[in-house]
Amino acid sequence: MRKSMVVYSSRSGDTKTVAEAIFDILPGKKEIYTVEEAPSAEGYDFIAMGFRMEKGRPEPWAAAYMKTLQMLERSMVGLFGTLGAEPDAEYARECIREAVELVSEERVSGTFLCKSRAAPVVINTTKKDLCDVPTSSAEKMAFVRASQIPADEAHLTDAQTFFREIVQRLESEERQWEKWRRERTEAWRSMEEKKSAAFRRVLM
Repeated sequence: MRKSMVVYSSRSGDTKTVAEAIFDILPGKKEIYTVEEAPSAEGYDFIAMGFRMEKGRPEPWAAAYMKTLQMLERSMVGLFGTLGAEPDAEYARECIREAVELVSEERVSGTFLCKSRAAPVVINTTKKDLCDVPTSSAEKMAFVRASQIPADEAHLTDAQTFFREIVQRLESEERQWEKWRRERTEAWRSMEEKKSAAFRRVLM
């Protein structure tokens, strides 16, 4: 991997933590930016794009940057998102599908979701909304407490393992492509040499 970049948006701080963990395991030349500071992704071989889920889709400022990734010619994108729901819930799967559509499926090399804290404003809104829901106080408080649990070391290790595997796969594919290109070039040269030799024999 010649050049890679991590871009992320974060409200509670969890997406930033995951982004930094992923950045640590990326090989070669690498850079990390918040989405507000990120440059154009043109010229990078791999972009790890992180975001907080909001109302079933990436936050607006992250979504705007993700749309620009559709224009990349050869770069690949790995998506990682954080949300208050369990990563294997149907809601989470719908969220990540929304994220993939923003970039385009052919550019996305993998997706990773991590349960994290909700931003304070979201927690306060949730508390207010739950007052109108016919559930017990214990159930309401359990929901709120679950929304305040940050990403832990296990989540970070999972994210690193996932992105390490993505990078290894992309590097393997790149090596195979380079091998195919060299073989085609050598075959073309061999053919040209045979043509030249045949032409010289005709002239003789």
